[in-house]
Amino acid sequence: MMQHILSFMGHANQPEYQLLYLNLRGKGEPIRLFFKYFNIEFTDEKQDYNNYKNVKDTPPLPKMPRLIVNGEFEVNYTSCILQYLAEKHGLLPKTAEDRALANVWGVRLNDYLNQMRPWFYCFLYDNLRPLLEERIESVYKAAVLEDFAVMLQRQLETTKSGFLVGNELSYIDFYAAHLTDLCLTYGPKESLKDFPVLLQHHKKIYSLPELQEYLKNRPEHDF
Repeated sequence: MMQHILSFMGHANQPEYQLLYLNLRGKGEPIRLFFKYFNIEFTDEKQDYNNYKNVKDTPPLPKMPRLIVNGEFEVNYTSCILQYLAEKHGLLPKTAEDRALANVWGVRLNDYLNQMRPWFYCFLYDNLRPLLEERIESVYKAAVLEDFAVMLQRQLETTKSGFLVGNELSYIDFYAAHLTDLCLTYGPKESLKDFPVLLQHHKKIYSLPELQEYLKNRPEHDF
């Protein structure tokens, strides 16, 4: 509650935020969730990834997201942007140890998304769609079922709070829950059934009242 009050009081001097990403959820969605949670106004500049496919029909996609503040200061990488915003508006973990853990998990979650690329590119590039089943076996199972889901559930079992680090919501929960959401949306049906604590975390974050209007009305994207 106090974080919301402080955020509201700061709206009069609210920085001008411009989020540059693609018309995908991908690495931009955790940042959108943060903004929506605090009801912070921002420009969500979504470039059409199809324009890039017209130039180059193979990966990688351009290096984003980018957050531009007041037209001059720029931050890159999802976890770095989230940490910066948490410094400004709230949701930093309370202790130095938990802040360090959140930093570590930010790097790990970035790595997990990068490991998943060969799988999710199958949803973005028509010429790669025939490889989807093979990449579920070779990429999704290794990156998600044998690594991400195992490690995330283990961490959640360690904290026993329902949150990734510490005893309350922090910025890193948006990133972790988003990766779970991608797996639930695009991965094989019930592939995460053996990870109930991970699923509980996803439900906890995606049930936050502050996010409901956005989640209900957010546009559909390919990934």
